[in-house]
Amino acid sequence: MQHRAVFSHMITSYYGAPMLKKRKSGLIIEITDGLNYDYRGNLYYSLAKTSVIHLATAMAADLRDFNVAAIALTPGFLRSEAMLEHFGVTEETCQEGARKDPHFIASETPWYIGRAVSITGCGS
Repeated sequence: MQHRAVFSHMITSYYGAPMLKKRKSGLIIEITDGLNYDYRGNLYYSLAKTSVIHLATAMAADLRDFNVAAIALTPGFLRSEAMLEHFGVTEETCQEGARKDPHFIASETPWYIGRAVSITGCGS
């Protein structure tokens, strides 16, 4: 879990941050879960998610002088392809998932968080 959930973020930033530093502008967005360092009910899951928050915080401090920002962005209950498959629904029939679990109705499409990033001009 640490390799895929933390190391993958570090490797991406290892190669991406120098390019942003060179052009003296940019934004690094770390997608994670949760808003803080609270325990999430499982040591390895909790460590992975809080590590990504800390990674964004540390990079923001390290890259500030280069006009590069880093943030941790947390989507809500994400209606990913895996989640649609788990509930046996499609994007078009996703409301039927609420019949299996009432919390599913509050799920968000990945397009929602992507749109939030692109509206700020970060996607251009």
